[in-house]
Amino acid sequence: EPWPEGCRCAPLTGLGYDSPFGAGGPAVAVKVSNASQADPQTGLNRADLIYEEPSHGIDSVSRFLGVFHSRDVDTVGPVRSARTSDPPLLAPMGRPILAYAGANKGVHWIIDIRERDGWLVQAHENKDGEPEFFRLDGRRDEHSLFARRNSLVQSYGGSAAPPNQQFSFLDEGQQNAGAKPAGR
Repeated sequence: EPWPEGCRCAPLTGLGYDSPFGAGGPAVAVKVSNASQADPQTGLNRADLIYEEPSHGIDSVSRFLGVFHSRDVDTVGPVRSARTSDPPLLAPMGRPILAYAGANKGVHWIIDIRERDGWLVQAHENKDGEPEFFRLDGRRDEHSLFARRNSLVQSYGGSAAPPNQQFSFLDEGQQNAGAKPAGR
């Protein structure tokens, strides 16, 4: 899917915008299941960044942390629980919204502290319910929760902040000084 044309200034990608919130909108990070039972995931194809994190300490099971800022996407999921690894990934981004489906007591404690310290704004099903989160019929319960990114921004955007630039991007046609074309 082609990225939007226009400015090459989105801080997480160095590409253009088609998000209704534009450059001033906050990043929204959503915990998304990567279990085979969760297929198909919704919205990940429009994420600016995707982190894959181990889940439950089992090598073959993981979760995604999709970060959405520059693309127009509303529905994202299925949403799963937060982990202790989430706040450090989000710390350099400004003050994003973290959307998740709950967490154990220790993880909630860490996220509460990081929210108080200004690292993030948290949103989860047990805190917010509708209209930010909804369930789809016909899916297993643990894979039926989805988030509405636009509702999250409308509800929490005033407490959040736009993301900081994460990487240095080259302009069109530029290359690194030491770059060499690949042979294959």
